[in-house]
Amino acid sequence: MQTHLFLREATLPHDQLEYEIDAAFGGGDEWLPPGDQKFRENKLLTGRVLQVSAQGVLVDIGCKSEGIIALREWYDDQSGSIIPPCPGDEVPLVLKTLQDESGAPVLSYRQARSQARWDEFLASHAVGDIVSGTVTRQVRGGLLVNVGVTVFLPASEVDVHRPPSLAAYLNKTAECKILEIDAARLQAVVSRRQWLLEQRQRTKMQLLAELQPGQIRPGVVKNITGYGAFVDLGGTDGLLHITDMSWERVNDPHEVVHVGQQLDVYIVAVDHHQGKVALGLKQKLPSPWLNAEQKYPAGSEQKGEVTSVMNCNDPTRS
Repeated sequence: MQTHLFLREATLPHDQLEYEIDAAFGGGDEWLPPGDQKFRENKLLTGRVLQVSAQGVLVDIGCKSEGIIALREWYDDQSGSIIPPCPGDEVPLVLKTLQDESGAPVLSYRQARSQARWDEFLASHAVGDIVSGTVTRQVRGGLLVNVGVTVFLPASEVDVHRPPSLAAYLNKTAECKILEIDAARLQAVVSRRQWLLEQRQRTKMQLLAELQPGQIRPGVVKNITGYGAFVDLGGTDGLLHITDMSWERVNDPHEVVHVGQQLDVYIVAVDHHQGKVALGLKQKLPSPWLNAEQKYPAGSEQKGEVTSVMNCNDPTRS
């Protein structure tokens, strides 16, 4: 018999072929892999835990092969120990590679948790928001802060003035303002310096609204110049001018105050528009000119000390 005639006789009719296939595989198309199922690398998916052993966690993601994930990926930072899942649990995973050399998918539970945290962070935060977290690590150029996700705090943004050492901030809570978010790279840059400056400005405006001429306020001498001293009032600085330090003549402000000195100052004037405050010390004492008429009556003779000599023929003087 010729070959083509043999093949014709051996080939089943189409309807009979379908019947044989249904009988062999139970009917329907379930024996075929679903054509619309797609696995994309570096994307989130859900897997079902099949087995947990010392070798790792065996999970099924609906692929032709199961994946094994190292137990260390279930390390819990809060408890400081590995908390493995149980068989039957559904866990979030990231498909790093569809097939390794053995044909099994390469999966990551730790990366999936990080991805999920970033998705939540990106959904609820934007540039300009304030976040709070713990400084966990010092790296080149700055610090890492855990605010639910790990963000970067540059050294130049740690404080108002760049600190000589960053180690003092480790394991401490930091309030920061978000400067930049890179959603594609899952990165964010924050600034503690900006948060501090805004807090100071807010405190300053609140304090300026409370200050009124005639009040007595506590302060600390912050800086001394040739014309006076700047006093920190607990949120804003005020100028204690040399002429307001004493009713007597003061040649050098250092004769009256020193840096770091705590003292009560008199609020002479407040410029709310420019944010300036004028302070005084002599105003807390009675003016020596209040009783001048009684102390130095007209026509009386008094003894005094010559302190300066002026040109009486100066045409600029009246």
